[in-house]
Formats: sequence, structure tokens, C-alpha cells
Amino acid sequence: MSSFRTFVKEGAPAQLDFRVEHPADWVTLPVPEEANDFADPLHVAPLAALMAPYAAIVFAVGARPAYDDGTVAQWLGWMARQRGLDPGGIEAQRVGALDGVACWGIQVDGDAVMRSRLVMCEDGGRILHFACMAPESLWPSVNATFVRMLASFALASPRGHTKDLAPADAPLLSSTLETPPAFVPAERPLPMPDVESAEAKLEPGEAVAADVALAADQATFEPEHPMNVRMRDAGAGLVPNVLDFHDQERWATLAPGALRATLRVPFGWHVIDDGRRALVFDADGHTQVDLHLVAREGRTDDAILGAKVPDLERQWPRMRHVRTAVQGMECLLVRDAVVDKAPIEQAYILRSAPGDIVLQARVTSTPSHFRRACDLAQVLLRDLQFLEEAVG
Repeated sequence: MSSFRTFVKEGAPAQLDFRVEHPADWVTLPVPEEANDFADPLHVAPLAALMAPYAAIVFAVGARPAYDDGTVAQWLGWMARQRGLDPGGIEAQRVGALDGVACWGIQVDGDAVMRSRLVMCEDGGRILHFACMAPESLWPSVNATFVRMLASFALASPRGHTKDLAPADAPLLSSTLETPPAFVPAERPLPMPDVESAEAKLEPGEAVAADVALAADQATFEPEHPMNVRMRDAGAGLVPNVLDFHDQERWATLAPGALRATLRVPFGWHVIDDGRRALVFDADGHTQVDLHLVAREGRTDDAILGAKVPDLERQWPRMRHVRTAVQGMECLLVRDAVVDKAPIEQAYILRSAPGDIVLQARVTSTPSHFRRACDLAQVLLRDLQFLEEAVG
């Protein structure tokens, strides 16, 4: 079972400082600094976002002033429908010491299915909005984590509720968080085999973008793609600008500011830049490539990778690791790791960068998709080009 630590939010607006437990390996995403327009009834100010290191799994907290009329259940149902979700029945949901309401949300984009658990509480005229999001295929492995996170949430200065949870004539349903309703997808035709991609390899062991492309177009790079909107609303980051693309070879060149570089990404993958790193991931939650710059501080590649091993062994005592190279780049492979009871494999790959920095790619994937994940990382790192301002 994953170890947990406590995230503490201080200096939150409206005196909404809080704490919440989360898996120790989850990362804290920077909250975007933006003006809040609460005249927009859908606007929720982001307070915090925590994300798993291996997939598009996010726990986000936001807030806004309570509405003048209605109940908390009515507010949540209206907000979910306005965001394109069919909330179904509104359920009771306890969040730490707070009474709240919740609903399920399912969004489908092609073969990708995302499940959301949306929760809303009211405390002293302040609305707290929680979003737990994960690919449908991974929800069983992370469900207990979300249960624990919601149960551990605590406001530093609670004021007590001032609004009714639900109308008297529409009582709340019991919570189904621990046994979520099954999603039954509509029947869709099986995709045709991609013969051109299968024959596109230049030589054994060398991947090209078409080999690992997941789609025939660049729709996943659109800022208003449903997945990208969810990630943006959760405070996870923004889609970098597209500079160039090649339809036949199935790639686009994006410019993530966190890397100070241009990145050639195969079609069908999602890219999010949160200012500190760039994430490339698939909507099904099998693979994530975390790219960020690391200060070398005089260390060799061997020293940088070697320093990771003790921390990884403390996290996964039964893991195996081996040093190797990928297309001339130093690499640390990790096997027999488990996150939220699901097996994963990792690769840490280093690529030299201008000045006293190095680019680290952390590849995390389910075992069945690990070869594809490494091929993707090879494409990303091989075709990446640093901008002039990265020098020095």
C-alpha cells in the first residue's frame, strides 16, 4: 500500500486554509494565478491540485462564494450539467467533518473514458468544490485513495454550514463512492489495423512518430479538447502552442515553456505544461512521460541516476533496477513497482542540455504498454530541440 503524507494549503482566499492526505509519490501542481470572476456562476477559484505520477489521475480543490438561493445539491447538479456531464442522482458525501453532496461524471472521447467524482460542500457561505478524476480503466486501483483523501480533508477554520444540502422533497441518495456504478460503453466498430504504421520502422529498435501515434489527426493538441479542458479546470496546466505539424508522419511540434525547447509529439497523445514540467500521456491512463529540467551541479549522468535508487528502494523494497542506455542516453530501468495496488514499470532517461542542466524523462507505464512508452520517449527526446534562451 502507498505511504501517505499531508499537503497543507496556507494563505488561501476567504480563510480556506486546509490540509489533506495524499500518496507520497503524487506531485503538487502549481495553481494558476488568475483574477477570479465570481459574477460568472460557473467560475471556481482553484486552491490546489494533486496528481499521480503515472497517469492522468487528479485530485483538485476549488472554491467560490455560495449562491443566493437553492441548495447545495441543486448547485452541484446544475454545474455538472453546464459542464456537459449527466450527473444522475445526487448523493450524500462526507468530506472530513463536512457534510456535502456528490455525483458521478463520465466523459467519452473515442475509446477513452474518464470517470469523475464531483463533490460540493458549503461552509459559512463558502462553497468547496472537489474533483476526483481518473481514466475509467484505472478507477478501481485509485478508488480507495480518493476515499482516504476526502475523509482526511480538514479546514483550518471551519465556520459551519448555512445552506440546506438538498430540497425537502428530493432527499439525497446514499454515497456509492466505494462501489461506483459500472460504465457500459456503447458498441462501436473495431478499428482497422494500421498497416502503414506497422511498416514504418526504419530499423529494429528505432521508433518514429507514426509507430506510436494514437490517432490520425492532432485533435488532442486542441486547448478545448474535453480532456485538456478537464486538466485545465483542475489546475494541472495548459496545452503548449502548436508550431508545426505533419499529417502523413503523424506528429506536431509543440513549445512547452517549462522545457525551453520544442517537442515533436505523435498524434493522439496529450501534452500539458504546468510551468515546471511537461507531461505527455494517453487518455486511457497506461502511460505518462514526465519531462523536466534538472540542475546538473557538476554531477555526471551516472551520479544523477544513482542518487535516485535509495529513494526508489525505500518506496518499493521489492523493486528491481538496472542501468542501461537508450539511443546513447543514460537510463535507469525500474521493474516490480506497485502504485495503488497496480503494477507499473519506469524508466529514467537523461538527455544533455545547454548549460549546467540536464533534461530528465521519467517514463511510467503499465507493464503491457511499457515497450510503446519507451518508444514514445525515444521519439520525444531524439527530436527535441532546445531554444537559444536555454543556453547558460
